[in-house]
Amino acid sequence: MARFVVLVIDSFGVGAMKDVTLVRPQDAGANTCGHILSQLPHLQLPTLETLGLINALGYAPGDMQPSDSATWGGVAELQHEGGDTFMGHQEILGTRPLPPLRMPFRDVIDRVEQALVSAGWQVERRGDDLQFLWVNQAVAIGDNLEADLGQVYNITANLSVISFDDAIKMGRIVREQVQVGRVITFGGLLTDSQCILDAAESKEGRFIGINAPRSGAYDNGFQVVHMGYGVDEKVQVPRKNCMKRACQPCWWVRWQISSAILMA
Repeated sequence: MARFVVLVIDSFGVGAMKDVTLVRPQDAGANTCGHILSQLPHLQLPTLETLGLINALGYAPGDMQPSDSATWGGVAELQHEGGDTFMGHQEILGTRPLPPLRMPFRDVIDRVEQALVSAGWQVERRGDDLQFLWVNQAVAIGDNLEADLGQVYNITANLSVISFDDAIKMGRIVREQVQVGRVITFGGLLTDSQCILDAAESKEGRFIGINAPRSGAYDNGFQVVHMGYGVDEKVQVPRKNCMKRACQPCWWVRWQISSAILMA
């Protein structure tokens, strides 16, 4: 059977969608690929050039030129809300996104806490006026501070204390309780769970969570799963089948990847 390969390159977009000035004016003029090639006009990416990178870009700011042999498309007219790369990837591959809500974690902390306690987890609150959840002395649940605020919640786990499977179980409980665009469950092998607590930060007086890079979760034994709103992984290619066919990057390391020719 012939294979169809989707190459995704995160943060290498070829331009903004038509409605950017209405819905995300701060991103007007965004064109990472074009700006890089303008600054590095002699950069050579021969495989992407042959696949139609410059065709999709729509102009040639450097030495690379449009390909005569490429079948290509330009900026995709995607319908997901906000600047969420993950949902862009999902939509490119056929998911029809549900319209998510955008809200600080404090607005849902009560029902998330109740659901976790009902499932048997040991839950306490940390923080003063703004609070996040601290579960089984190893997992913090709160706002994602790196994405658009109010759009994503993080489950940050010390995988030296708790298994990643258990962290995912917590993530699924959170996902069932909230309607933000994404819930991210991730963690690493930390020497002390205090590293997570020490990385707690607040922003704009409404959002509180863990500064992921500061926590050290990325440094050793990092694992991650993204849970999108309205994304049903049961209808997608199972990870175990991907791994059997030696295409693990298509699924498990999806946080690193976006699209080269059909860019979100």
